Amino acid sequence: MSRKGMTFLVRTLLVAWVALWSTGLLFAQAVSIASVSGRVTDPQGAAVSGADVKITSTETGAVRSAVTNNEGLYSIPNLPIGEYTLEVTSAGFQAYVQKGISLRVNDNIQINVPLSVGNVSQQVTVSAAAQMVQTQDNSISQVIDQHRIAELPLNGRQATQLILISGAAVTTPGGDMTGSKNFYSSTTISVAGGQANQLNYLLDGGDNNDTFSNVNLPFPFPDALREFSVETNALPARNGLHPGGVVNIVTQSGSNQFHGVVFEFLRNNVLNATNFFSTKRDTLKRNQFGGTLGGPLIHDKLFFFGGYQGTRNRQTPNSATAYIPTPAALQGDWSAMESAACQSSGKARTIKNPYTGQVFANNQVPTTLYNSASLALLQYLPATSDPCGKVVYGIPTTGDEDQGIIRLDYTFNSRQQLYGRYFIVDYRNPAVFDGKNILVTTNPGNLERAQAFTLGDTWTLSANLVNSAHATVTRRRDDRGPSPNMINGSKLGINTYFYVPNDLRLSVSNGFNTSCGTCAPGFFNVTTGQAADDVDFLKGRHQFAFGADFIRTDNNLLTGYLENGYYQFNGQFSNDPLLDFMLGAMNGYGQSRPQQVAMRESIVGVYGQDTIHANRHLVVNLGLRWEPQLFPHDYFHRGSTFSRAAFDAGQKSTVFTNAPAGSFYYGDKGVPAAFTQNTLTNFSPRFGLVFDPRGDGRQTFRAGFGLLYDSGMLYATQRLTSNPPFVNEIDLTGANGPGGSILFNQPWSGYSTGNPFPVPYPPPSNVSFPQFPLFVVLPKQVKPTYIEQWNASYQLGFANNWLFSMSYLGNRTLHVWGGLPINPAVYLPGNCGSAACSTTKNTNQRRVLYLANPAQGQYYGSILLLRDSGVANYNGMLVSVEHRMASNFTILANYTWSKCLSDTDFDGDIRQSNYQNPVNPGPTILIAILMFLIFSTSPRLP
Repeated sequence: MSRKGMTFLVRTLLVAWVALWSTGLLFAQAVSIASVSGRVTDPQGAAVSGADVKITSTETGAVRSAVTNNEGLYSIPNLPIGEYTLEVTSAGFQAYVQKGISLRVNDNIQINVPLSVGNVSQQVTVSAAAQMVQTQDNSISQVIDQHRIAELPLNGRQATQLILISGAAVTTPGGDMTGSKNFYSSTTISVAGGQANQLNYLLDGGDNNDTFSNVNLPFPFPDALREFSVETNALPARNGLHPGGVVNIVTQSGSNQFHGVVFEFLRNNVLNATNFFSTKRDTLKRNQFGGTLGGPLIHDKLFFFGGYQGTRNRQTPNSATAYIPTPAALQGDWSAMESAACQSSGKARTIKNPYTGQVFANNQVPTTLYNSASLALLQYLPATSDPCGKVVYGIPTTGDEDQGIIRLDYTFNSRQQLYGRYFIVDYRNPAVFDGKNILVTTNPGNLERAQAFTLGDTWTLSANLVNSAHATVTRRRDDRGPSPNMINGSKLGINTYFYVPNDLRLSVSNGFNTSCGTCAPGFFNVTTGQAADDVDFLKGRHQFAFGADFIRTDNNLLTGYLENGYYQFNGQFSNDPLLDFMLGAMNGYGQSRPQQVAMRESIVGVYGQDTIHANRHLVVNLGLRWEPQLFPHDYFHRGSTFSRAAFDAGQKSTVFTNAPAGSFYYGDKGVPAAFTQNTLTNFSPRFGLVFDPRGDGRQTFRAGFGLLYDSGMLYATQRLTSNPPFVNEIDLTGANGPGGSILFNQPWSGYSTGNPFPVPYPPPSNVSFPQFPLFVVLPKQVKPTYIEQWNASYQLGFANNWLFSMSYLGNRTLHVWGGLPINPAVYLPGNCGSAACSTTKNTNQRRVLYLANPAQGQYYGSILLLRDSGVANYNGMLVSVEHRMASNFTILANYTWSKCLSDTDFDGDIRQSNYQNPVNPGPTILIAILMFLIFSTSPRLP
């Protein structure tokens, strides 16, 4: 291990030790890891009440006890996964001992015990694994055990890839839910038709979700994982937060024996075969090294587990291609660049003068027309000898990572057990710029850290009453930005205001780019705390569970995005994007203040569940969860609402006196902190039946239904905080430059009020408002997304370690969020020589509000309204066969046949239109109907 890696591990262990012992017994949540229940009977099949049931961990010696009730029923919930021995004793009967019981995450297994008449000193010993058939709940689940995690090939040793082998699971486009604003390893996965970010991730029972966009926080490396399960559809009432499914991850823990590993995994192109679709081997060299150690600190009492993994990546940069002006073009001769040989169409291109509209004769362009900012940027571009201006370059990447984990488990006595776990990950992939080739600045640089601490306690209050609690705190930090020596537009002589010294975002279509939208400087920090409690109580035929869950999450972010402007050239003025660039003729320009967001959200869940053992063949599950939507709000109350009725009536804000009619702010009458109303009536019912025809736990028929609500991500409405006068995003599409373009070195020359930046912050009450800015607004009440789920399944356990399962899964997702433009530009038919004309130059003057009231409408550009009317449907069949690890092998095979149909899918923050322009709906509605007919009759794999 390197000195840096050793330092990281020591620091991790010290921080975890202090956290564990200084925090004390925090109040917390408990999510059942595994449970055992069953019925104890005499030789005639009658219930035996008052029997003592004891289950003992063979790894740690921890003991949990229960007593059968008048129905002969017992239940031992919230057991850590592992190997167990079950003992049952009762006066007048021989003792019953069953060894070799293996509990996996989320197992709810049934072990029925037939007692034989005799003395307690006599003993009947059975060596048999517990059945794999689920006899208690109605969800569809799959366990990924430690053998699969450790031994199946994983690219980069990322265990999230194994979610996909659980069945009915696919990776989905992340949109704006993953990327440089999240931890690099976060992913979007849809299970059984759920939205891409609707999985609920639990790490040792604690929350492991990134509330920024509701994707996963990092998983520990494989050697630190014990196993995890993927559970979906008709989840029990104790599960909430996200309805797509639950990924329940359990880390390794210590035992009475010392166990450890030392490892190094090497990926090197010298050892790798060439990809089938590539002409050469990849150049990635990856070293992943580390080790784990676990064992007893106090025999049968206190156990520890610790581990470290380091990752070092080195790679020859992939080749990227760009096109820049040639030396000849810089002298005014564009004949080679416009020739057929340099055009993808194979036809020569004609270029024109944007000022006159006349063709440049012989492709000769007077160099006096070149823009001064364009000429200044040339010093940061590489040289080219290619007649078409082609250059090939590479962007270096690293992506080094360190992970550390420590876990302590303590058994006070047979009635109380405590555990604590601390996990930390550091990731480093800095941006690069050598001061010469600005083409390499199109990758964002990220320095990231994620931490998760969980402390949990299980307390057996009586033979049939168990209380489980734990607390979790997670924090993710992401510092993103360009290289410190990156330039901004002031180096090029551009006349505007620059908020930072190292950001220049420019795009030339089919030419070259500098920086990128996700390369802007910023930080994205999320801190989440969770506390809850669960109680399990057995009374007669009823197994009750009830509890409460509380999550508080803070999202603090700063992103530059357009703080230094965005310069766009697409060739619409000269017919060549590169020539437009040299002439400084931009087709688009946007700028804003830096976006600052301080979102706060509280998530509350209260539930009750009753598992009714109607008889030895039938279990009925009834549950109800209350999960109100307390809509997130910005701590500094940035944002606004919009009312068309108030706009038409000329009503204005009292908070900002110069705000346009129709816009209102926190402090105005009737405007809540979240700019929308909370929804307090989110009641989530669950219902299920489990039928065991033989009553022996070897096969079950199950059917379930659930209505589950989703907690929206913090980033979904973050652009609300950017509404004027807080950020003032202004997007220009026409000005007084060449041919109506926007001048590169004078982007605000065609703007009626001149350069509006910088803007005062915090904005005073009499702050001026810009023309045609972007607004994002909410309806008076945003309906929360929810899913109606139903399933039917059959499970059969055979040959001790085999399980066959066939399931039907169906669901309907309602109120999927999307963006609806409510101030679109209206098409005005007519000759462009007349006043009634539609061009890109008068886009803003053709907007709905401007046409209704130009005096007030000039202060509104694009307005996006969050629309909560999206609908999705899913129907699928999942068939699987599994062999639990025994006789040195394990097998999991599944097949999914499904169809998913939706009119929109949630893809991140409300930043673009997901719905048809309401002003011109006709043709698109016909197309939508046609597409619906096509897809509704075409089956699609998940």
